[in-house]
Amino acid sequence: MSQKMNNKVVSEIDTVLDQSGVIEIVPNAYGFAALKEDGSVVSWGSSEFGGDQSEVISLLNGTIDIVDIHTTGSAFAALRADGSVVTWGHQEFGGNSSEYALELDGTVDVVEITSSKSGFAAKRADGSVVIWGNGFDDADTSGLDGNNVKAVASNRYAFAVLMNDGSVETWGDPNSGGDTTDVDLYGSSNELRI
Repeated sequence: MSQKMNNKVVSEIDTVLDQSGVIEIVPNAYGFAALKEDGSVVSWGSSEFGGDQSEVISLLNGTIDIVDIHTTGSAFAALRADGSVVTWGHQEFGGNSSEYALELDGTVDVVEITSSKSGFAAKRADGSVVIWGNGFDDADTSGLDGNNVKAVASNRYAFAVLMNDGSVETWGDPNSGGDTTDVDLYGSSNELRI
């Protein structure tokens, strides 16, 4: 009997998923976010870590298409078609970007989002980068204005930005690459890649 019950439940779930229009599922450590064909996002899991999107539901409903979703271990960031970013999940780990609302509102398009375990970096069309999350609130990104940024990379605890002139800027845990003070980046190779 339990096998029939399980098969029935699985069948019902499959039917719902087939009709859902989900085109991508993005996990974090405590939940999931699903991007749907209509440009909307649905999330579930631990409410504290991104499973509850009720505070930003009107920004994720597909009125303006969501084109990409990124995650830290505890939060989500959605890039919208108008170049703006919506975040939700754990406040300390990137789920609250309200301090950077003007930089992420799409006035200058965000073109790429990169994430670490505890924060996000948004590369904007003007070459600037906005970084927020646990351990990144004091990151000085003032030197990244004016089409300077070529690429942004991250690991679990740090970000590295490759500048168009070949220099590298880093933020985050020094033991995880967030400090290049004692590193010779200009050794034998003429071109760095991130």
